[in-house]
Amino acid sequence: MPCRRRPSDEPKEPRPPTVEAALFESGRPVLLVPPTPPATLGTTVVIAWNRSTETARTVALAMPLLAKAQRVVVIDFEDWGVSGPSPQDLSHTLARNGLPVETRTVPNPHGHTGEAILSAAGSLGCDLLVKGAYTQSRLRQFIFGGATSHILSNTTVPLLMAHSAAVPSPSRRSPDQQFVCRRRSRGVYYADAKQPRHAAPVDQDMPRDAGNPLPHWRPVMTIAPTLQKYMDERGIRYELVPHEPSLSALGSAHAGHIPGDRLAKAVVLNDGGRYKLAVLPASHHLRLSDLRTELGHEIHLATEPEAAGVFRDCAFGAIPAVGACYGLDVIIDTSIDQQQELYFEGGDHATLVHVNGAEFARLNPQAQHGSFSGRA
Repeated sequence: MPCRRRPSDEPKEPRPPTVEAALFESGRPVLLVPPTPPATLGTTVVIAWNRSTETARTVALAMPLLAKAQRVVVIDFEDWGVSGPSPQDLSHTLARNGLPVETRTVPNPHGHTGEAILSAAGSLGCDLLVKGAYTQSRLRQFIFGGATSHILSNTTVPLLMAHSAAVPSPSRRSPDQQFVCRRRSRGVYYADAKQPRHAAPVDQDMPRDAGNPLPHWRPVMTIAPTLQKYMDERGIRYELVPHEPSLSALGSAHAGHIPGDRLAKAVVLNDGGRYKLAVLPASHHLRLSDLRTELGHEIHLATEPEAAGVFRDCAFGAIPAVGACYGLDVIIDTSIDQQQELYFEGGDHATLVHVNGAEFARLNPQAQHGSFSGRA
């Protein structure tokens, strides 16, 4: 079982992409320890149960530790998680294995699940937190932020996490698996620098729940052709910032050593059959109800295939925060306006575009501005 320090921006500490790689690739649970580990481990265990396959797998892998616990608490939130066995079902199963288990429904008045989980763990005197990793879709994690990302960055108790089964690394793939990973022409991760072989970025061609072997690919600094042409034609002054490939907006910020408030992430919206782009900081999550208030009418998130259809030359989840070059209207959160320097995805998962605030305004000259985000 891999054991790592909690990810952070401090020198010599593991970066978020390193932890993501361990979770997605190892096929094993990962034990993360906070900067100040407790005196005991696994005496009081809290299971954050959201009924997902990832969490069920994590609980199964944690059974040797649960068997030694003096207290096991399964916590649940109203309107949280996916369809699946209830907390009572899990508690019944654990009790049949002789575990001292109890179930609690925890309040979450502000809707910040990650904060609520850590708060509950602290109040219960937890010295081990068990949770499935990245149980939401990657698009949803990218847009709203997720409990996993918040907990990884802020936990003060040991944390045991696991994801679903990993995709084998390139050297261990079958010919069919290698074909799936290489058949898209717009790939940007090269397995061999001398003889580049294209591999699909994180998009709809990769197994949705199996992760993506980003650490095995050599990142090549590149941006989407549509974006590059648009910036060059308008004389935009920009620089490209390569970074270790990452699966999330905050992960890109960490990998590029950039404050999350300065990384502008883009969300594709469906406005009655027309598409619109919402731009907000990577450190924030989208408040869809506030956005509807700002726009004055109903609006919905675009589906993953719809977003991919609009940004055809971009990797899935690496959408530039520039709408005009793709024929989209844009609404920008007011927290972005406060930044003098901004970064945004260039169209792959390994390159950010850096511009100053004035140049970013030139990229989105007709954008509407409003307040529709909250800190994740």
